[in-house]
Amino acid sequence: MTVFDTMLATMFADPNIATDVLYTSSLGASNTIRAIRLNPMDDDAIGGLKVRSGAATQVSSVTLDVAVTTFAAAGLPMPQRGDVVVLDGALTYQVRGVEIEKQGIAFRITLGRGET
Repeated sequence: MTVFDTMLATMFADPNIATDVLYTSSLGASNTIRAIRLNPMDDDAIGGLKVRSGAATQVSSVTLDVAVTTFAAAGLPMPQRGDVVVLDGALTYQVRGVEIEKQGIAFRITLGRGET
């Protein structure tokens, strides 16, 4: 394991940076994996809910980074559109897009709620 691999593993293990998400492949495999949530919660968001004038609505889009090696280690196929991700134990999103970053170490996964 290189120093970079060690740093990456440490970053994904840090509870201040990454979080557990339940990832379910459209092929049926499911497992809890570590992911880094890229878009910060809005200042007025509470637990994935946006509060506007006393009404709460679900956050409609989320972006995650997940290490490429995470999927093989968790026994999951590579991510694809239509897979399902559960955040914070209750908020269900569908994968809308998957890109691999140019170094090939992480997937950038765009999630959405509702119809596309």
